[in-house]
Amino acid sequence: MSAARIDTPAALAALAVLGWLSGGAAMALAGPLLVLALFAPLLAVVASANPQRKADPGLFALLMRGMLAAVPFALLALASRYGLGWDAGQVFAGAAIAAGGGGAALEFSRAGCGRITGVVLPGLWASLVVMAWMLASTMLKGAGL
Repeated sequence: MSAARIDTPAALAALAVLGWLSGGAAMALAGPLLVLALFAPLLAVVASANPQRKADPGLFALLMRGMLAAVPFALLALASRYGLGWDAGQVFAGAAIAAGGGGAALEFSRAGCGRITGVVLPGLWASLVVMAWMLASTMLKGAGL
C-alpha cells in the first residue's frame, strides 16, 4: 500500500473523531468534508504558483500527509473525554487542524514549492480553516443534530 492510501483514511478518521467530539454526529460527517473543501483553494493556489508541481497530482497526498498530525490530537481528545471527563474536543480539533496546516507546509516545502505559497500560506490558511471549523461545530452542536 502506498503512503497516500494510508495517510488519507487515517487523517480523515482523526478529523471525524474530532468532529464527533466537538460537534456531535453531524460534525463527524461534515468536519472532514469541511476541511477538504476549505483546503482545496489552497491546493489550487500552490499548484498555480509552482508550475513544476502543476502536472503532479501529489499535492493532495502531501496535504493528507501533513494532516496526519490530527491523529495524536484525536487520541488525546478521546483520552480527555473518557479518561478525564473534559469536553475539550473543539480545542483539540483546532490544534489538530493548525498542526496539520503546518505539517502540510513542511511537506510542500520538501516537495520544492515556494517559500510563500509552500510554507507561509498553508499556515495562515489553516487558521482560517480552524475558525470555520469552530463556527460550524458550534452551530451544529447548538442545532442538536
